[in-house]
Amino acid sequence: MILDVCCSTRKWKPHQTVEVVFGFDCLRTVSPDAVASFLHLPVKADSVDEVWADPPHLIRNDVKHWNPSYRRFGNWKNRREFTDGLRTLCCEVHRVLKPGGTFSLKLIYGKDYRVPHYADFKIVEGFFGSPSNWVEEPSKFGWSTNTTVYARYMKAS
Repeated sequence: MILDVCCSTRKWKPHQTVEVVFGFDCLRTVSPDAVASFLHLPVKADSVDEVWADPPHLIRNDVKHWNPSYRRFGNWKNRREFTDGLRTLCCEVHRVLKPGGTFSLKLIYGKDYRVPHYADFKIVEGFFGSPSNWVEEPSKFGWSTNTTVYARYMKAS
């Protein structure tokens, strides 16, 4: 089973034989399978083959034209709340993944104070070690100098 937490865009296109739970998003507007926070996954330990997460990466709702994005995708009040949230997400993902299971994380980073920093990936590596796959691409917003990362980690057997 694949668990898509923070499922706002439902980007998963798995094989038809794979069960995907698009759930545990606290934003009802994205129609998750279950309304819950990814910070407290209501899933048994060691029960999921793969987890995919695209957590909120916008920090501080202080720019007026970003308001629709903040409302749609969520946001963190400050950097400390973000790093604590990322740490809790990793802890929950590590708990629910089966040994040898994979964690696919999409996260934007940059020098802008409103997004995570490259160093924040060290939090994830503290739980899963170095990523087995790492793809970077420029963020899709023309005005942005941020980078989108798709990283894949494996839980030790």
